[in-house]
Amino acid sequence: MRQLPVKVLLREVAARFRTSELASDSPQIDSELIVGHVTGLDRVGLRTKDDTVPTEAQAAEIEELVLRRLTGEPIAYLLGTAWFYGREFEVDSRVLVPRPETELLVELALSHLAQRAAEDHHVGAPAVVDTCTGSGCVGISIAASSPTTDVTCTDISEDALEVARANAARLAPSVTLASGDLLHPAEAHAPFAVVTANPPYVEGADADGLEQRVIDHEPHVALFVPDGGVAAIYSSIAQQAAQLLEPGGLLAVEHGSGQRHQVIDAFERAGLAHVYGVDDLAGIDRVVIGYRPTQGG
Repeated sequence: MRQLPVKVLLREVAARFRTSELASDSPQIDSELIVGHVTGLDRVGLRTKDDTVPTEAQAAEIEELVLRRLTGEPIAYLLGTAWFYGREFEVDSRVLVPRPETELLVELALSHLAQRAAEDHHVGAPAVVDTCTGSGCVGISIAASSPTTDVTCTDISEDALEVARANAARLAPSVTLASGDLLHPAEAHAPFAVVTANPPYVEGADADGLEQRVIDHEPHVALFVPDGGVAAIYSSIAQQAAQLLEPGGLLAVEHGSGQRHQVIDAFERAGLAHVYGVDDLAGIDRVVIGYRPTQGG
């Protein structure tokens, strides 16, 4: 890319994004993010110092990021960070890009913890496990918002856990990271007040509904359901949680659109009580919650 003033670069980059089907739904914003990231100018600086001419090295880096974006690579991977629940998380192609709708899991967990803290019969710090943690955004957000909570994040992917460890070290150093399948690596920390999970829930037949740029760039191990399908993975989570939750403890899981009934069935078969679905802010069926029954409850 030529060395041009920032105001010219922004126009040229946005124009290139507009001509690509894969690149961006927000070409102007993405152009500002890339140019600002490389030059160190925030959104105000991009306007008040728009005559700034990037160095030759900066111009080359901008061009590299633009070419990657033109292939549909998520802007979060290009910048190396994504915002989630008010905090900046490190992300790359080893983990899914955190989605705003997943913040619902954090809100439900924190609400339950607050209610639990108000009850007189609970003694000691609550324990929480976030499985299929990916970047750690859910579990780390819970820990950072509730510092007295003992949070364990688990994932079967060692690559994902490396990303989560970096985020935990910066945002919530008390979080424990454990490698393995679902809740098994965290059993020593049971009983849990809360279990959260955002497992892979896209089945092969539903892949056509995904954006091509998601399929091309985000990790398939975190996207696609393994052998056994949606019913199997949610049944495993529900059955393990039913054994490891404290009485009255909460299980909250994210799921795909149209999967609510399967997930509710898995929860009820595992013996969880007060099971129901929660829509996200867009009115889309997003989360199912259930509770381990209390004695006589």
